[in-house]
Amino acid sequence: MNHLVKTLLRLWIAGVSTAGLILGWVALAHSGKPAPLAGQAAANTGASTAAFSAPQLEAIPSLDELVANPSGGSQLSAPIQPSVTFNFPRLRTMGS
Repeated sequence: MNHLVKTLLRLWIAGVSTAGLILGWVALAHSGKPAPLAGQAAANTGASTAAFSAPQLEAIPSLDELVANPSGGSQLSAPIQPSVTFNFPRLRTMGS
């Protein structure tokens, strides 16, 4: 290709990319706000939020409680990991 054509093509690609970035930025800046979530909409209107409350969970026992009282539930023990070894042949290079 001719040097002038390459230069013009590079300038065209740079200009179009810059214009696309600016137009996309402007389009996102002028777009509408997202709709609020259902829980936030109910809380904002003063409606009852009982349908959105989280379930109550029991407290997690500490490590000291589990060690001191192992009969309180399932016995905690480390799982047995089998020992696996792989024997791969050595890769040998011819001096390089």
